[in-house]
Amino acid sequence: MSTTTGYCSLHLPEGPERDKALGLIRIGLAFKTQQTGRKPDAVTQYIALLVKQLPQASFANLLEKLEAESARHDAAAGECICAKVNRVHEVSTFFHPKRGEEVDVPFGTLKKKLTFAKKTIMSG
Repeated sequence: MSTTTGYCSLHLPEGPERDKALGLIRIGLAFKTQQTGRKPDAVTQYIALLVKQLPQASFANLLEKLEAESARHDAAAGECICAKVNRVHEVSTFFHPKRGEEVDVPFGTLKKKLTFAKKTIMSG
């Protein structure tokens, strides 16, 4: 960060334009550090919410909770995000609110989302 502004301060002529350019560079560098990573999608946020409710954050407990939520989804006529869990085919179906459609999520992806949720809960 300091090398970019230092380079510009050495090679640009003194004056208000240089000060303005240095200010814009500093703002840009600060903005760049804020824009790292991606925002978790709705399913990841939902998994994180469920993990907080679990007594022990294991994949078996998560599947049981998802099955309970999918039963609630059937009874609540679409209020819950989890539509169904299929242990035979190892896939879970979620209603994605942003897309407005159902999305199949394999168990491997669920395990990754569980790991991500545990890391974010422990760090935050």
